[in-house]
Amino acid sequence: MIVGVAAALATIGGLSYAATDTASSSCNQTPNADGTITCTIQATVDVTPPTLPGPTTTETAPGPTTTVTETQTVTQTVTANPNPPPSSTTPPPPPPPPTTTTPPPPGPFAPGESLNATNTGYAAAGSACPSGLAPSGAVTYSASGTAAAPIVVSCVAYVGEVDVEGSYVTIEDCSLTNGGLNSIGFLLNGNHDTVRDCTITSPTGESMYEPIWIFHDSNTVDGVNISRGENALTTYGTHVLIENSYLHDAALDSNPGDHPDSIEVYGGCNTGSTALGCTATILDNRIVEACGSCAYSGQPGMFDSPINVAPYNSYKVEGLTIQGNFLDNGQGDTLIDNQNTSCNGGNAPATGNCLTDVKVVDNAFGGHQCPATNQFCIGVFTDLENYERRPFVADDAGLAANPNAIEWPTTGPDVNRWEENDGTWDEASSTLRDGDVVVGSPN
Repeated sequence: MIVGVAAALATIGGLSYAATDTASSSCNQTPNADGTITCTIQATVDVTPPTLPGPTTTETAPGPTTTVTETQTVTQTVTANPNPPPSSTTPPPPPPPPTTTTPPPPGPFAPGESLNATNTGYAAAGSACPSGLAPSGAVTYSASGTAAAPIVVSCVAYVGEVDVEGSYVTIEDCSLTNGGLNSIGFLLNGNHDTVRDCTITSPTGESMYEPIWIFHDSNTVDGVNISRGENALTTYGTHVLIENSYLHDAALDSNPGDHPDSIEVYGGCNTGSTALGCTATILDNRIVEACGSCAYSGQPGMFDSPINVAPYNSYKVEGLTIQGNFLDNGQGDTLIDNQNTSCNGGNAPATGNCLTDVKVVDNAFGGHQCPATNQFCIGVFTDLENYERRPFVADDAGLAANPNAIEWPTTGPDVNRWEENDGTWDEASSTLRDGDVVVGSPN
């Protein structure tokens, strides 16, 4: 098979022609070294030249059409392979995948984010109290139940302080209103007592000093809704569980000279225990101080922290887990600071066993802290007040090796994340921080 003849006849002098005349060819009888054969092709063609492009002209009268015929002889030598390789087409490579920026994982980042006034407190009781709440003034419960048969009190609207002196007592599906200087809501002074699904608050124009005050062992606060407290809850107990609760809108109406916290952990285990929940477990709560109008020493701001861990005098805190919560406001989302002077005077570096085995994991942090424009404040996006400059470790093994550290992972499934997409409080920029890992403030 000889290829290339059509191309030789179709193009002469760089112009294209139509050609149909005869052609002759002669080929070498001996193949070339590479197996190809060389042939000489000679053709005589009559062609009509194409119309060359030129300027457009206008004539007054058309003239006759003239056809020009030209004869040219074309000679071309073609080397052809009698056994050409089969034709193959290689498909083009697939296009590279588009380059994208991986967005942060979608929220919510902690179970506590979903809590609000509609699914905590008495609102969570549902149809548990079909006849409503029975009114009651201040009361003390001294009798004790057992683990198998606890005393259960439900569907009561308390006005005044409720003291629980007995053990294995559960108060649930209730409301409590109290207010004034040094006022208390529930005082848990027994063991294995529970307050569940109760709404606790103060009247407008008043605040409550301690809506819930916990002592002794294995007491539980579950699903409560607390507002208008100077503090929401303070514990000196051991093996305390605070879970599924909405603590919000701190107030100082009855004591303007003090400062609000939400949960204060001031005492707990002091036996050398390394159990991570020996003092308390604070689990899956929504804690938002929201006290922007509160003032301390005449300075408006939000003080101190949604979770304030600060054992003082001879109190110790051994084993505290903070997990699955949404925390916002205050000077920092958390404050971890020993003030018991028997351990290095309460100064850095942290030593001894006054405040040990603290674990902060799987929480979502808001960045609406007291802004640095207030001289008493640190600034927005403050996750931790760490005055002793405690180091951070990534897991339980690291905490076991250094109990005075804080377990605060920055990689893996247990990280804390910013749940924050409002830049109005960010003094430096409006960069979104939603989904960013909280790395922990060294202070």
